[in-house]
Amino acid sequence: MYVNISHIFSIYIVLKGAEVTVYSILLIIIGFLVGAWITRLLLRYPFGRHPVTGKETLIGMRGVVVRSTDDLIEVKLSNKQIWRAMSVDGHRIPTGADVIVKNVDNLTVVIEEAGASNSTN
Repeated sequence: MYVNISHIFSIYIVLKGAEVTVYSILLIIIGFLVGAWITRLLLRYPFGRHPVTGKETLIGMRGVVVRSTDDLIEVKLSNKQIWRAMSVDGHRIPTGADVIVKNVDNLTVVIEEAGASNSTN
């Protein structure tokens, strides 16, 4: 007597007139989960770069001085954020000057005029 083993171990579910095995449903679910995991990795680490957070993202960023008084300098950086700032050498930087962030000290960025770094080299 001939017995088809695949029919013994297969469980069939009837969905709207079509027979679908439990194994094919599990295969679809596993395929979806693996695809979602790979997509998450590609979105989180595009082109092999790891995300950079913290003060490292601000160092080297360019900006413009939006307010400059004797005791306060405010800078609008290229990422559209406004930060409290102080100059590297302690001098006052005029409003409208282009600056580069050299360091971050707590919640204050340490800046230098964009032309100042070129003139010293």
